[in-house]
Amino acid sequence: MIVHPARFIRLLEIALVIAIIAVFGTFVWSLVGAPQTGLAPKSLTVSTAVPGTKARMLDSKVLTSFDPYHRDAKAPTPMPIKAEMAPETTLNLKVFGMRADLEGGSSSAIIQTPDNKQASYYLGEEIIPGVTLETVEIDYVILNRDGTLERLSRQGKSEDETGAPIVQVSIDTLSFEAKDFINDIRFFPARDGRKVLGYKIRSQRGVSLTNYGLEKNDIITSINGQDLAQKQVNLPALFKNLKTARYATIQIIRDDMPMTIEVNLQ
Repeated sequence: MIVHPARFIRLLEIALVIAIIAVFGTFVWSLVGAPQTGLAPKSLTVSTAVPGTKARMLDSKVLTSFDPYHRDAKAPTPMPIKAEMAPETTLNLKVFGMRADLEGGSSSAIIQTPDNKQASYYLGEEIIPGVTLETVEIDYVILNRDGTLERLSRQGKSEDETGAPIVQVSIDTLSFEAKDFINDIRFFPARDGRKVLGYKIRSQRGVSLTNYGLEKNDIITSINGQDLAQKQVNLPALFKNLKTARYATIQIIRDDMPMTIEVNLQ
């Protein structure tokens, strides 16, 4: 039987259309018509069979949970830098307060630069060109000066001091305005014979001394590095500088024990 070419082409087109419909129907059924079991898809398993041995199935979760770069590994805790490991710096810098975080992440120090400006610096921050804050300890900080470590001791700490107890009040919890401190507190020289120990304090206008971290019979020996244990102290100049400062470090003697109060001046 001879099939006409036009008819043959027509039959071929019909067959092709039926095949396309069948494929499309199978595809649609796989998307919307397959039963929903609610089960999670099975993990991909890889056969690790070796001829002559029992096959083992490898869970793909092992591959996704393994980190060849050990990015989850904790960094080793840095060893503290001891004071004797770094010589005292010759830079014209002064440190008035330290906040040493045991974890090391939020340690900071209040440092005065050669332009007599005070600011709070965190680890790694540049204080002056070429000098960054390396570590913070209880009574000194370590500076990184172009790769060389140097120590900057707190104000009022002498070279032969053996480490008197220090009480630090966080600048986050103790804050007041300098003008209120000046107006509410009266200063009187405290003497032991002819020797000036510092200044006694007395509150005015019924204000509590505890508002300023002070107690009755406290003797102030230094404010922001200004030594008050001397015969002549220019209190007006001290108060003027205090009004322009952002922070204050007040060193006192309480019950024969030296203490340091750190303040955030609003």
